[in-house]
Amino acid sequence: MGSRTGRASPHCRGLSESPAPGHAAAGRPDRPVRRSPTGRQKRRLLFADYQIDHPYNTYRFRGLPPGPITNPSPGAIDAVLYAERHDYLYFVADGEGGHVFSRTFREHVRAANRYRRLMEQRRRQARDTTGDGADG
Repeated sequence: MGSRTGRASPHCRGLSESPAPGHAAAGRPDRPVRRSPTGRQKRRLLFADYQIDHPYNTYRFRGLPPGPITNPSPGAIDAVLYAERHDYLYFVADGEGGHVFSRTFREHVRAANRYRRLMEQRRRQARDTTGDGADG
């Protein structure tokens, strides 16, 4: 995130990144919670989450939130203190529990499209195996 702070880009307005609106939406009873493969609670962000009027929603409020989103681990503190220098500005999930980092918006869009195609493929496979298809 440090690479994006203070950088002017038409595609990089403020610190727009998924954990912030997720924090703003946390604990809402109208949002389903899932478990990750490791058993951690995981809730899919919805487009409505990006509109929540909450100071931690960095999609709506420019800059850093008013306080920490969570208590950082010692490893996270070290990662900030001894941050790797790079030109990455964007990241998106890879669908396997990791992330794809991109230097340009064009690279990011390609990575995001790959992720969307993977998720759509998984949704189709789930429908096919459960018999929830439209042909039934």
